[in-house]
Formats: sequence, structure tokens, C-alpha cells
Amino acid sequence: MKNNNFEDDYSREQEFCISFGKAEENEKTEIGKAHDALWKEITAKGEDYTKLYKLYSETKERENDYIDLSDVVWERDVKPLIESFRKFGISKFTFSSTWSSAVETA
Repeated sequence: MKNNNFEDDYSREQEFCISFGKAEENEKTEIGKAHDALWKEITAKGEDYTKLYKLYSETKERENDYIDLSDVVWERDVKPLIESFRKFGISKFTFSSTWSSAVETA
């Protein structure tokens, strides 16, 4: 998976989570504000980046190698999703959705 700052942003977010867990109560507000600022940076990169970042984060949390589309993917969303994958250099993913229309959508 091509690094389009997903890994950098994910690492930064994980640092906030670790810091928050170790912080004293009076420090948590500042860490929360810094985390909010990171999310503003992420969302400023656009809706496509934000959606793919969330998928990337889920991938890392599950220790997968590829983004896994396990939720419902509507037919109308397939083309924009694939275009976003291409735009951000994602050439491989898995599709494990169990929704009733998943096979037709794939």
C-alpha cells in the first residue's frame, strides 16, 4: 500500500492515544485539543482522504495488510471508491462484506 500520509497520520494519532492513556487528568484536555487539531488536518485533506484514512486505521487496528471492505458497499459508491483507491495509490484490498447484495456489488 502506497504511503499517502496515512501511516504518518495514523502514527501521530496513536501517539495521542498512548499519551492520553498515560496522562494525568489535568493533561487530558490539552491532549484532546491536540488530537482535535490532527483531525482537522486530516479532514482538510478532503472527504476521499478522510474516508480512506478511516479504512486504513481499521486495517491497522486489525493488523491486516490490506484495507478490508467489510461493511455495506452500495453499488453507487463502487466507482468513486475505486477512483479514490487509485488516487491514493491503493492497488490491493479485500472485500469481506456479508451483506445480502455483496456478491452482486463485487
